[in-house]
Amino acid sequence: MVSASERRILVWLNGFDESLEEAWDVPRELSLPGIAEGIGVVRSALHKPMKRLVEGELVRTRQAHVLGGGGRKRTVHHISMEGRALSSEAVESSSRARGAIIGDAPRPAVLVGREDSLSAVEAAREKSGVIWVSGIPGIGKTALLRSIAEEEIERGGVVRWCSASPLMGTADIAETWLGSGGLRDDVGVLAGLIVSEASSDLLMLDDLHLLSSRFFADAVELIDTLAEGGCTVIASYRPPLEGFDAVPISLSGLDTEAARSLLDGFDESIAEALITHLDGHPLALSMVSRKASLESAREGLETFLKQEILDPLPENARAAVDELAIQPEPVEATSLAHQNELGLLDEHALLRNLDALKIGLQHLVANLRLEQMSSEQRRLAHLQAVKRLSAHDSEGSMLHIFYHRLMADDEGLEEWMNERGGRLVRLHPAAVAGLLNESDRSSLDWYAALAECELGDAKRAFALLSTAIDSGEVDSEEMGVEVLRSRLHLLSGREQEAEDCRTAAIDSADGIERVRMLASEASRRLDDRLPQQPPASDCLRPLDSIQLGGLDLDEKRDALAAIACIRHAHALIDDDQEAASAIREELAGVFSHSPMLEDLHWRAAIAAGEEPAFEAQDPLSRIGALAWRLEHADEADVPSLVDDLEDSLSNWNDRSERPAGRRAEALGWTWRGIVHQSIRMPAWSQAINCWRSAECPRAAKSIEGRLHAWLADTGR
Repeated sequence: MVSASERRILVWLNGFDESLEEAWDVPRELSLPGIAEGIGVVRSALHKPMKRLVEGELVRTRQAHVLGGGGRKRTVHHISMEGRALSSEAVESSSRARGAIIGDAPRPAVLVGREDSLSAVEAAREKSGVIWVSGIPGIGKTALLRSIAEEEIERGGVVRWCSASPLMGTADIAETWLGSGGLRDDVGVLAGLIVSEASSDLLMLDDLHLLSSRFFADAVELIDTLAEGGCTVIASYRPPLEGFDAVPISLSGLDTEAARSLLDGFDESIAEALITHLDGHPLALSMVSRKASLESAREGLETFLKQEILDPLPENARAAVDELAIQPEPVEATSLAHQNELGLLDEHALLRNLDALKIGLQHLVANLRLEQMSSEQRRLAHLQAVKRLSAHDSEGSMLHIFYHRLMADDEGLEEWMNERGGRLVRLHPAAVAGLLNESDRSSLDWYAALAECELGDAKRAFALLSTAIDSGEVDSEEMGVEVLRSRLHLLSGREQEAEDCRTAAIDSADGIERVRMLASEASRRLDDRLPQQPPASDCLRPLDSIQLGGLDLDEKRDALAAIACIRHAHALIDDDQEAASAIREELAGVFSHSPMLEDLHWRAAIAAGEEPAFEAQDPLSRIGALAWRLEHADEADVPSLVDDLEDSLSNWNDRSERPAGRRAEALGWTWRGIVHQSIRMPAWSQAINCWRSAECPRAAKSIEGRLHAWLADTGR
């Protein structure tokens, strides 16, 4: 007969396939720390029942590599066939369906002695839509939230979790909660979308204090707006927060009885002394070894952690602590120079968010180590991170390279940004805006202005652009500045000023660059419309200014192809099949059997009411084809095509890189609002912002007018 604790271990291990018994790499859930977290007990409580299970041949151990735990082998546990049989008998059937958790939630954590806090949260949920939980690092805020989340899931509810970081903006929080992308940083619009899709779910935001000051107030406003809309939000933070006057449920140290359970096997008097000296701090107590000195504990928490936890670690393990301490968010274990030490750090309870992909240091330990490091030590650590990440300089590591260069005050950052800054800003505008807002690196105000433009904040962007011009970072007359001014004027609703700036930018260009800008302008004007809406009468005017003299043969071919495609699209929208056919015939003499010509024939057939087969070769072509089919589809086919369009957009990660991609994103939100009336208001509100960001004021005004008319007609 096995005990209750032994039965829980068997049930946990029985959830893993037999194939793992001989695998080279196994999940952390089969190691002692992973099992403890999985069944919700402290690690010390596992030793005796696990020993009995091994002795009874219900569980066996071996050495294996643990995913995310570095290169060294660690002890892992596998259930035997006899153990599986006992486990199957122990599993109780339940008719209640288990809920789900969405977002970036950590693994379920062990919660000790927080019954009063759990009751306080439950009571607060009956009175308010927002529950704030505060406490010092390591006191158990995340564990409390994760335990509440687990209870909600067990009741069949849905939990949406977001772990805040310095690289996040308000839209990133909403995207994490909703499991979608492409949202714009507009608090009201984001709240409307969340309320429409998740009003009955429990929203959780962990570590609110980690957000940059650029987005903190917006995040609080988002939470308050969600509560007003009927959502329930539980958010945690570390006090004090300047200008933040919420009344939280504050977590303090554990009482003696609860804390004693973390010191299993300790002499009673020693345990009580440790609990007193460490103020019942749960994380610190879980790290205590039986060799710990009471003298260091008497000196307080920080001294104890330094002398008893960090200093005794081997040199390479301490280097791993430093490497993790400087990270802005959990990172992939494979990106770390000291990844082989992660298993040892995990055994000492120093790690958080450990899974097969990403890993982080406990906040308490990270904060302590950063305070102990000199500014020069931190700078060198950041430069080492830059060196390692740059050896595999990929798009995925670009943001972290920027972060570490910025934190190291790297002299080469400006040059690096001149090469990669434009792309970095388009991919991660909130992270760039937030980090530069916290920095005194005024030489990067140009990129801060670009980031704010991507976020749709014209006022901030104009101010930063003015500073960049005054400091000489950029020339007021250069083409890029005029292009940015044009975008900012459009965001501000000043269309004539935007037109003047675009004209100035085009006039400053020559050769093939001028041709490309004119063709791009014509394409933008053609796309500046809603489905079934005719384009502006002057949309092709920029093409009349194109001159091909001075271009080489390849440039002329590319220019002619671009011009022809734009005129062909306009002809089909204008229902002029004869003109479109003439354009295709002219192109066929130069580009016979090309994918471009195949695409034009397909579009003409769709416009004529046919259903030809066509396979797009790249994301933009695929999305363009879906948009074209939607515009000519029967009403019954529209919902499934909208779903296909949404899937294609979500799978195109760099859609914000290209103007056409931003316009496609706006079109996607427009169609979602057309098809799904339940989310029409937030979807079309998103569409308005997206059309403006895509420099399409005509479409933005049109969808705004439709939204207002719909609201008036429905009395909303």
